[in-house]
Amino acid sequence: MIGEASPTCASDSQSYHVLRVLVIFTMATGNAWRMPQDHYIARTYLKHWGDPERKHLMYSYQKSGLKEFVCKPADVCREWNGDLNEKYFKKNPTILGQLRTIFEKNWNAAIEQLKKKSISANDKFILSGYWAHLITCTPQWRATGVQMLEEQLRQLMHFLAKRKLKDVPFDAALMSSLLNDGKIKAVADPDFIKAMVTTQLLHIAWVLYNQAWTVLENDTGIPFVTSDNPCSIFPDQPIGQPTTRLLPVTPRLALLASLDERNLPAKKIDLKLRPNGSVSGKSTTKSQVKSLNRITVMNAEQLVFCPYKDDGIARLVAKYRNHKVRVQHFHKPIGAHDGYYQGVELYVGGLE
Repeated sequence: MIGEASPTCASDSQSYHVLRVLVIFTMATGNAWRMPQDHYIARTYLKHWGDPERKHLMYSYQKSGLKEFVCKPADVCREWNGDLNEKYFKKNPTILGQLRTIFEKNWNAAIEQLKKKSISANDKFILSGYWAHLITCTPQWRATGVQMLEEQLRQLMHFLAKRKLKDVPFDAALMSSLLNDGKIKAVADPDFIKAMVTTQLLHIAWVLYNQAWTVLENDTGIPFVTSDNPCSIFPDQPIGQPTTRLLPVTPRLALLASLDERNLPAKKIDLKLRPNGSVSGKSTTKSQVKSLNRITVMNAEQLVFCPYKDDGIARLVAKYRNHKVRVQHFHKPIGAHDGYYQGVELYVGGLE
């Protein structure tokens, strides 16, 4: 494991400390580690959607404004200091960048083996690692984490105010009232979320590594598209069931797997163990490819990528321009204990 896992809040005192920091202010850091823009979707991944007949350029569709343009993989899906988190990983601020590099540099070799239908355990772990990154460490999923934490903080404040606990180191009733009146709001630090998901990245890779994978083979002439949020969830997934994820890896191949921790042979990563779960192929029809492309477009934050201009994709982007991954919270009372379970459902939908 590289670096340290510092952003934890296991004890009550730590929880209160994080609450104060996240609700009241966001700490600022200097620019000592100012770096070039880092790609949160690797060029190694995106280049498979470049058209070799047009100097490997991609055709891009933008949801906002319904703009269309041609670009290089290097031109899109990047952010300032994306590999950096100096605030929460002081000893190793570039830990995320290091993890990304480990999996990115071996991505193409693993994809070639996938094409040959001769994927090894090592190839599966390489693909799992970058797939895990796309599940946890992109701006879209970071923003989702921010929304989730901010709602949890609001509900915790109201709960503390209702219980009138004497050992809370702030006026919970006042904070609850101000939240209700809109005079203050819970603001989660995106770098805190970034740190949390960074510490979870290898665990998610281990979970994916031990799932059954379906390799969707596309020989229809209609390419799989991808996006700036390429790892998709499916609409109308049942609550409480393992989440199924779709990841196009080339215009002719996509991966499908559910995240079920019950399949783990061990809690800690042990690559001496063979992965649980088979890897099997499945041919797709034109209708199925179109349906899967619809899901990819719905999950996209802003940009959808195709090797060439396609009027059908343009229509999909226009139809689902307001769709993206959204968060829905729900509460379930705990009987006589005057408490509740707080749950979160991720779904793909448009404007409410």
